[in-house]
Amino acid sequence: FITKKSQPEDAHVSHDSESVRRAALEAVRDFPEPVGELIKSSDKLNMADLRFRWLWPWEWDRKAKGKGSVTVVGDALHPMTPDLGQGACSALEDAVVLARCLSASNINMEDINWGEEEERKIEECFKKYA
Repeated sequence: FITKKSQPEDAHVSHDSESVRRAALEAVRDFPEPVGELIKSSDKLNMADLRFRWLWPWEWDRKAKGKGSVTVVGDALHPMTPDLGQGACSALEDAVVLARCLSASNINMEDINWGEEEERKIEECFKKYA
């Protein structure tokens, strides 16, 4: 992974692998030569350009994290770089938090004939979670 702060001039980098390879080589031009050789010899299918940007908390609050009985968990909710390997872990943590909220709502999970009240409770749990 090569990470660097995105600059306006990086906008020209498209999602094709050769463009990404050129941008990666430019980013490591002052590194020892083996780093550049590693990029040059990498399979182009392994080249991807992922743009991360700072999201102010008040922007995040305005964005939909869920609707009704559907919500996002893991790295879909908690943006992180792929090298952290934390997406599945945060999804499991989120599942525990959501399960506790659902459990506290006293919904009979075995009753498949839920009414509006149960659906409202579930939606409320998802809102609290998100």
